[in-house]
Amino acid sequence: VSITTMPLAAAYRALFPLLAALGLLPLVATAMPGERGSTRIDLHELAALGATDYNYGIAQDAQGRIWAANERPMLVYDGARWLALRDATDRTGSHTPLPRGSRVYGSAASELGYFEADRAGVFQWHGLNAQLPADARQFGRVTGPVATTDAVWYLTTSHLVRFGDDG
Repeated sequence: VSITTMPLAAAYRALFPLLAALGLLPLVATAMPGERGSTRIDLHELAALGATDYNYGIAQDAQGRIWAANERPMLVYDGARWLALRDATDRTGSHTPLPRGSRVYGSAASELGYFEADRAGVFQWHGLNAQLPADARQFGRVTGPVATTDAVWYLTTSHLVRFGDDG
């Protein structure tokens, strides 16, 4: 048995007449113009948006937007541009943004809440701390949010907090 190797481009040139005769050429001619078989990599510089070099997590919502939790702003990418969103304390620091319905839950060192678009499509922060008992509103480190089938959960240094879909 003899095995011969050749560069891929040479193999396509050698097989072109056979593939064309069999009508199989459209099946192998799927590369987009300008592609050379390498993976596309996009690099996004976000310092101009106030982002620091510390990112906590990333998620994608049902509309396809990318949400990235940065040490300072929550970053949202709609496929064309990035937006920097800020919560009431100007510290987002969510470990992972959590898309759930029309909301994207997040947390900061002193604030639990979510972003939701208003009627104009502008994302607004809605803090949830006011719904907590007064003695439970002061907490340090926050882990979460984490989703279950009927609620969003946060773990703080002193409490396990559940915000249910039931209100």
